[in-house]
Amino acid sequence: MTRQEQDFIIRSNTAVFIQNVRDTLKDMTNAEFSVVAKGLPRIPPVFENGLVVISHFSGIVQGDYIISTDEITAARIAGVYSETVSLDGIIIQRENYSGLMREALNISAHHSLNGLEKRFGALTLLPPAWIYGEYHTADYVSGMGMLSGKNGVILCSLSLNMVGLEILEQLKHERSIK
Repeated sequence: MTRQEQDFIIRSNTAVFIQNVRDTLKDMTNAEFSVVAKGLPRIPPVFENGLVVISHFSGIVQGDYIISTDEITAARIAGVYSETVSLDGIIIQRENYSGLMREALNISAHHSLNGLEKRFGALTLLPPAWIYGEYHTADYVSGMGMLSGKNGVILCSLSLNMVGLEILEQLKHERSIK
């Protein structure tokens, strides 16, 4: 697979994922977001916001759907934020807003996986995991984009490791030579 084909797969599937995150948050919470940036693929992405939610998938290719935002934005989306509450008061609400963000990612990732499965066959999507703090991804191609709204900013990313596909193509080529 050429680099152009890989870039196209990353860009198009990242765009679908970003739209699905936006639509899912709208459906779940009525929060309005606009797509403000669709970045070129980066290797490797770093997420420095307060809350990072990750859903890994695997099959002939593997990768991660990732959303990242600060905890205040997540609390606003979940409707548990108050301007008068301290950061400690917001952290007490972590179960509420991280649960909402995990479910939003779970739904968005499931809807987004269809495009990858059409190209690469069946893929298994794991339930979302989350961390509070900084997250560095593995060293493979990633598409990124950003959603922005009155509640804040959400970074969305699709990381895709196509090594399994490259190994399969190499094995097929070697078998055809014999």
